[in-house]
Amino acid sequence: MLALKFSDINLENRTFRIGKANSKGKKEQVYNLDNYLFEAVVSQAKIRKIDISKNPDTKVFSYTKETPRVHFQNLLKALCLPKLRLHDIRHMIATTLVQNGVPIQDISTMLGHSSIAITEKRYASTTKEQASNATDSFNSLMRKDN
Repeated sequence: MLALKFSDINLENRTFRIGKANSKGKKEQVYNLDNYLFEAVVSQAKIRKIDISKNPDTKVFSYTKETPRVHFQNLLKALCLPKLRLHDIRHMIATTLVQNGVPIQDISTMLGHSSIAITEKRYASTTKEQASNATDSFNSLMRKDN
């Protein structure tokens, strides 16, 4: 996402693409731009006074590669929460989706896996009880008042 340029976004269709060089699987991927992300993109252009038609190769978000990780770690520390990686949140979301009966194909698509087999290998064996325990543990960590 940090490499996302305005030229990667189709505001009319509300989609964005991540190019081969910037995706984990080294293939181009197209994603839907939900209302929250759409507003974030539009507001970034307004705040930074960027004319998208004249500067399509401008990055949408002006952060360094380390910025999200650093902000996330600082937030966890301020809330007296244990260290987590952003990728741990991705895994937690996928596990919660499995727990709630979302079809594995939909989860695979959302995660951008090149095949459903990758998703099945990682998440299909997660039983409802395991997923529930993981969710409960995660939620209790987030509610700690230390």
